This record gives sequence, structure tokens and C-alpha cells, in this order.
Amino acid sequence: MFQRKPFTHGAVEFSLLGEMMAQLTPRCSDPCIVTRQTAIDCIQMALIVQQRFKGHPADHIVYKDEVIDALPVLKEQAVKRDPNALFSVINDLSKALSKKVPNDQLVGFLNKLFEGLLDSQSHSSSGACVVLNTILKTRGSELMSRVPQILRSLHEKLTLILDHQQTRTGTLRAVRTLVTHHLIPSLSALLKYPTPFDEHVVEMWKMIAQDGQLTTSIFDHILELLARSLPYEEKDDPREKTSTLKTAMLVPLAVCQFST
Repeated sequence: MFQRKPFTHGAVEFSLLGEMMAQLTPRCSDPCIVTRQTAIDCIQMALIVQQRFKGHPADHIVYKDEVIDALPVLKEQAVKRDPNALFSVINDLSKALSKKVPNDQLVGFLNKLFEGLLDSQSHSSSGACVVLNTILKTRGSELMSRVPQILRSLHEKLTLILDHQQTRTGTLRAVRTLVTHHLIPSLSALLKYPTPFDEHVVEMWKMIAQDGQLTTSIFDHILELLARSLPYEEKDDPREKTSTLKTAMLVPLAVCQFST
């Protein structure tokens, strides 16, 4: 019905589109070829439903959508078992998804996509990583208010990604991609993690430091933080009123661990 007849009461959004496509994404690089192709079919159908919701006609002659029309080509390419060919398919798919996820569904899309990083199939979790990095690269500028939440989610997933090194590396790169868009909010969030930093936070810092341009900006910000932050705060000693206790401030303490 959705393919044949558009809505006539004004354009609306298909509210489940983002989460639905994110949930299908890992299956697009599933080891089973039939599953891959079916997942791409489902993404295409979801996008067609979205077009009907918007009031666009089903007739492809009247209304064409390059992204939707390109998906059958990706479906045919998905039969190849060569890892490089599969990466190319997922990379092209990620570019299509970055164009089609509605602005108000972007966060929901990412939250559902994060679950794909824990997929039991390494091909699938790696595919989710490819899409995640593309989305953050092309749409990351829209996510400034969500930086702490996204970093928490990625950190949580890193604690659980133990067997699939490619997925782990891709997740760390996603952290770096987010930082390139929102340096100061990202640094503020990372410096708030409990000290001593756990191994996953340390790996996040190491991946960020691999970008030379980011490193220069990071050190400038760190030096600025140290210049205006007290190393400790003094409080009255409850055991002895004539003396005080010195407690290290969080930011300088975190910076000291970062520098080591």
C-alpha cells in the first residue's frame, strides 16, 4: 500500500526509519549472502515507505531518488565474498545512509547502531563500524550537545569488544572522528573519567593522539586548563580544627595521567 499510494494529508516523517535502518545495518555485512541481500532490500523498502510518508509518488518516472535507486546495485555486489569488495559495498551503503537519516532521528539511529558493534559476527560488527565512522564524519557536526553521551556509549562498548580487534580499532577511530568535530566538549568529557583511567579510556586517548593536528590543539587546551586550574583545594580537617587537608583537583589530576 505504501508503495502505491502516498499520504495526502501533508508531509510527515516515518518515525521508525532511523532505528530500523540502524538495526538492519549489521546484517548488510552478514556472513550469509542471502541475509545481506535481504537486509539491503529491507533498507530500500524502509526508504520507499519514507518517501510515501512525505507524499512523493511511487512512479519512478515522475519522482526519482538516486540513493534508493542505487541500492539494488549494492545488493548485487553484496554476493561477493572478497573482504575488500564487501567493504566497498558497506562503505557505499554508509554514504547512502548518511544522506537519508532524518536530522531528528540521528541520535536514535546512532544509539541503535552502537548495539551492532557487539554483534557476534565479526563481519557484521565491522560493517557497523564502517557506517558509524561515515555517519560521524559527515554528520558529526550536528551532535555537539550529545558528545558526552556518545563517548560514554562508545566507552561502554569498548569494555565489551574483546574478541574482534578490527571492530575495536574502528570504534576507537569513531571516537577520534567525533573529537575532530567537537574538540573542547570531547576533551572535557574525557577528562572527567575517573582516575586512574582504565585501559579503554587510555586507548581512546592514544587513538586521538595519532592525529597530529588534534594533538597540537589538545596540548594548547591542556596547558590553558593547567594555567587556570588550582592543583588542589584546601578544606578544614574535621579531626583537627587548626589544620587543613589538601585534596587534588580533578582536572589537573586527569591531565597528569594524560601526560604520562
